[in-house]
Amino acid sequence: MDRWIIVPTFFLVLIMAGTAVGATIVVPTNYATIQEAIDAAVAGDEVVVVAGNYTENIDFAGKAITIRSESGAAATVIDGGQIASCVLFANGEGPDSVLEGFTLTNGIGTFAPAPFNDTCGGAIFCDGTSPTLRDNIMEDNTARYGGAVCFSDSDDALLEANTIRNNSAKIGGALLMRYSTPEVSRNRISNNTASFGGGGIALWLFSHALLVNNIIDNNSAGSGGGGGIRSYHESEPDIINCTVCDNTSTAGGGGLYCHNAYAIVTNSIFWNNDAPIGPEIRLGYTVTPSSLTISWTDVKGGFRSFHAQKGSRHFWLNGIMDEDPLFVGSGDYHLTAASPCIDAGRGAANSLPSVDIDGDHRFGSGRLVWSRIDMGADEFVTVIDGSNGFSTRGKLLGRNLNRPGTPRQ
Repeated sequence: MDRWIIVPTFFLVLIMAGTAVGATIVVPTNYATIQEAIDAAVAGDEVVVVAGNYTENIDFAGKAITIRSESGAAATVIDGGQIASCVLFANGEGPDSVLEGFTLTNGIGTFAPAPFNDTCGGAIFCDGTSPTLRDNIMEDNTARYGGAVCFSDSDDALLEANTIRNNSAKIGGALLMRYSTPEVSRNRISNNTASFGGGGIALWLFSHALLVNNIIDNNSAGSGGGGGIRSYHESEPDIINCTVCDNTSTAGGGGLYCHNAYAIVTNSIFWNNDAPIGPEIRLGYTVTPSSLTISWTDVKGGFRSFHAQKGSRHFWLNGIMDEDPLFVGSGDYHLTAASPCIDAGRGAANSLPSVDIDGDHRFGSGRLVWSRIDMGADEFVTVIDGSNGFSTRGKLLGRNLNRPGTPRQ
């Protein structure tokens, strides 16, 4: 017997609304500027920006929308015009507010009240917000705090697969976070400068960031220390599979400096960093003793390149070594076939990434306590056919040569 079910029109409307797909707005086809497109958009919409240069200072205005370039970051520029931050998130935006595929340049930050009382986030300022920032290039921006990006009271922001280079600030040449817990993943952070501290990254005031699969290289800091990373005021970075190399500081901690703060380092490489005290890593404090827990990491000079102020706590656990990682060289931090860092990491580490900075799969990650992955941001692969194929270690390839882990040609 056939059975008929009568569904009221009211419920049909609800079902249709639940499956609705947001509109696509094209700049400059539909609107001449990105900001005009944002103003017209509603939650779930996608703003697609055609290649070109856009001199704007855009505000997401609290909208859960995606703004992406049509042709990628190299072809699509948002120029801040030395007026403010290139992009502002200050109205409660969350992970569904997405910025993807732009070059952000010539931004000078947004003025923020106390405790900053100065400009924040040359390229991007996130104030009480947690957006998704992916596949962007941020270069030649400046601000007092966070030359490229400043996170303030940002709990769940994602900074993923960006290239952040040639930015400057007093604190946090590339990135500064305050009362924030972002995930900073698969980024290349290079050649940024902080006149005080944190040439690459600065963590301030109880920030607890996950730093995973990043290459942090050739950044510099002044008297505040931390050429690569500075953690202070009871902040704590969890540094996993990062390559921290060739950074400098005129004070302590060429690679990492913890002051009244903490750090956990796993499966990483600290190599060829330079500072007069603790060339690779330094712990210091004035109020709260600092603490470092480090394991399965290649540290140039080993314990000799580490300095801890009396009273600070440090735990050097299993897997520490002092061997040349044998990078490709000339600014390329991929591992060569002879690298001692291959299979030298620990596959059961907490928050272990499943892929590396290029998107290559980590070998054996998370399967067994004794399984091994490589140290640093790069998981070594051998390309057979130059495109997609299998390496000699059985990892499916598909490396995107435009990823941050690969130097510009």
